[in-house]
Amino acid sequence: MIKLLISDLDGTLIHNHATMKDEDLNALKMAMESGLELAFASGRMYPEIRSVMEELGKRTHAISQNGAFVHTTDGSMILQEAFDPGLQRALMEAGEGTPFLTLLCAPDYYFVERMSGHAERIAGRLMAPMRLVPDARERLGRDIVSGKMSFFGGLDALRGFRERLMEAYGDSIDAYISDIDCMDVMPHGVSKGTGAELSLIHISEPTRRS
Repeated sequence: MIKLLISDLDGTLIHNHATMKDEDLNALKMAMESGLELAFASGRMYPEIRSVMEELGKRTHAISQNGAFVHTTDGSMILQEAFDPGLQRALMEAGEGTPFLTLLCAPDYYFVERMSGHAERIAGRLMAPMRLVPDARERLGRDIVSGKMSFFGGLDALRGFRERLMEAYGDSIDAYISDIDCMDVMPHGVSKGTGAELSLIHISEPTRRS
């Protein structure tokens, strides 16, 4: 028996960073009205998924930042995974001297160490704020928690950079191309799949919902 319907956002329900089509919205509403629970699983962060919920007019489960955070329909957070601060600093240093924009993700906002034209263009694609945090490396693990980071640039260059990162840090990270100009890097083992499993466990155990 199907209990939970899980959908990605970008490239599935959202195209070119725009809103959903009416037919997709109506189909999702019909599915929920039939008794199914819905989860959005996305590389985007929870506030961005909430904006999609507002468009839908219904609350859903949310697997955000590629599984770094999982929220239930009532907004309760049941999972938070974060980078080891030392590992994330090393990854940021690996991006220095490259043509890539390094974008980091806190629970509810994006941040960069330096603002640039490239950063401003990427900010236009986001549904959550981008902040300038020049002292980000010192604050990681103190007052900033980050569960995901992205590098933006040319596709071929990103593929080569991914190979170098995996050679150096492959036991500790997962890295994959998520868009034509973006590579996401996550702590090893953190994924939409593990977040989806936790969401399904949650709705399958009535005692956890009381």
